[in-house]
Amino acid sequence: MATNISTNDGFTLKINPVECLGCLACVMVCSFHHTKMLNPYYSSIEILRDDDNATIRLKHYKVKENMHYACDRCQGEKRVLCIDICPTEALYIK
Repeated sequence: MATNISTNDGFTLKINPVECLGCLACVMVCSFHHTKMLNPYYSSIEILRDDDNATIRLKHYKVKENMHYACDRCQGEKRVLCIDICPTEALYIK
């Protein structure tokens, strides 16, 4: 079952938790896009693992919150980086 993340402009980021490895490559590339640093606290997304229940969820920041940047859909890039870097294609837009 996919988790949907929608913004007011119709942009929906989805994650397939069955395919997600929890490797955080998407989180790191997102933080690098915003700050040119690999720091998960600056990312617009978080991958939240619940090992007790064997679930993975996506948290998506649509507005700046604490140190997390708001998602700008990789403005200035040719593609959405979190989707491109995912080794299992667990992230996608629909």
